[in-house]
Amino acid sequence: MTWIWDANSGVWAKMGSMTSIGEIGSFDKKIMKVVDILVRESKDLKNQTLFYIYDDGTVKKRIVIE
Repeated sequence: MTWIWDANSGVWAKMGSMTSIGEIGSFDKKIMKVVDILVRESKDLKNQTLFYIYDDGTVKKRIVIE
């Protein structure tokens, strides 16, 4: 078992094998807001790039195509 510090996202990861990585502390995140590329809060969540901003300061980029 190997512990790895990811400085970009600020989390510890536990690596047991090359196929499994588990992040610690990433399960209790809550979404604060969802914004589009122009940082406007978005109501239409289809066919555009969206940024999900979480309460711990992390940001995830997602594209939903329907």
